[in-house]
Amino acid sequence: MSHRLVAACLAAALACGHEPAPSPTPSPTPPDTGGTPPGNPPPSNPPPANPPDNPNPPPATPPPANPPPGNPPPANPPPGDPSVTIRRLDDAAECDGLVPASAPQAVTADAPGAGENCGSGISEGGGHVAVVRHFGQGFQEVQVFAPDGTPEQRFSATAFPGACAMSGCVPVFPQQDGFQVTQGENGIAGISTQSHVPLTVHVQTYAADGSLRHDEIPTPPDDWTRRYTAAADPLGGVLVVAQGSPPPDVGSWCRGRVFRFGNDGSLRGTGATTCEQVGAAVSNRGESLVIVARPDQAPGQEFLDWLNPDGTAAASEAAIGTPWYSFARFLAPLLDGGIAANDGTTWQVVYPRLGASTRQPPDWLMQRRGWSFRFTRGNRGYALFPPTGQQLADCDPGLELRAPSGRLCGTITFREEGGACTTRALDQGWDGTVIQQSARGACHYRWWPRLLARE
Repeated sequence: MSHRLVAACLAAALACGHEPAPSPTPSPTPPDTGGTPPGNPPPSNPPPANPPDNPNPPPATPPPANPPPGNPPPANPPPGDPSVTIRRLDDAAECDGLVPASAPQAVTADAPGAGENCGSGISEGGGHVAVVRHFGQGFQEVQVFAPDGTPEQRFSATAFPGACAMSGCVPVFPQQDGFQVTQGENGIAGISTQSHVPLTVHVQTYAADGSLRHDEIPTPPDDWTRRYTAAADPLGGVLVVAQGSPPPDVGSWCRGRVFRFGNDGSLRGTGATTCEQVGAAVSNRGESLVIVARPDQAPGQEFLDWLNPDGTAAASEAAIGTPWYSFARFLAPLLDGGIAANDGTTWQVVYPRLGASTRQPPDWLMQRRGWSFRFTRGNRGYALFPPTGQQLADCDPGLELRAPSGRLCGTITFREEGGACTTRALDQGWDGTVIQQSARGACHYRWWPRLLARE
């Protein structure tokens, strides 16, 4: 990733009834955000129970000439949020179900106790929203809100290299139920700062309200971890890739370790890779890609390691000539199983699933400099989000909805009152909630619950 994006990372990094509804059965379909599936929609209201049969029913009574006053159902559904404009731009069949018909009213919240040192936000599968309420050198403090905007718990996260997307920097991996983060002790931004003290990496799993559920330290005792990166598993869970070496008095070798965790925080598998890692990601089919370099052995080349969730090889390691070179580049999975790579502003290359070569990204992606994307509407397509810092006369940043082919199916804009502005972060979470960091206040947020959820 470019120095600009890494610098950005360093600077920034759920209606209750009388009885609970049964837990939904997870869908096997690959999920719905930067790699994660939408939450299941709430169950519809049950039909009223049939009254018991009466063996001696009373005679029928004709209806009154003038029925008693009541509250008839409205002729039209309640209006949506007037600040949101939804446009379908293409009637092609592949656009069906991708553009929503309306937007719910926005929920608003302010990060309590924060100044203006806030960042972007993300939602988990039940609609709880996590926002960056404070950041420092390589760390971020995260505030969780209930779906109705009530503040809940807080936790912290490390803004490791590669943590940031172009829409903002929130090193939090949303899950169907809760959040996952990584923490790097004895270092800054996932990099060791002391030669005589190893970096200790934690993988922490939080409940939907931000309370800690599980804390795992994957680093083996014989490795002194020097740096690490992490990536979301679109099917749930997280990938951690660590660069390790022995204690100073043991030797001078260097090696890479790969760790896969489930969405409950449990370790699913481990694997080995080369020491110098360029980037890592997980495909929507479940394999991880670790891109490594060997500058002392093969300068001008990079190597692709495709691994199964248990850490075993999913394909033979491939050496390829690299058209561009950047450490800690930002990687994102595509709907076809490939992985796209960005140098901080531009989508430069695609690694086909389990492939031993690269290809050029599609034009629609290459042309969106600074834009990030998520799987959306139950994997019907992509939601593309613009970069922060746009100067807009009407303060109406918008997202694009594209079919898997790249066809532009529609747009959604989110207008704020007050005239011209400089925009802040806009993103989508696991359940399809769209979260906007206000241009009028860095610690003020609006979100539209399940706007881009699976229908």
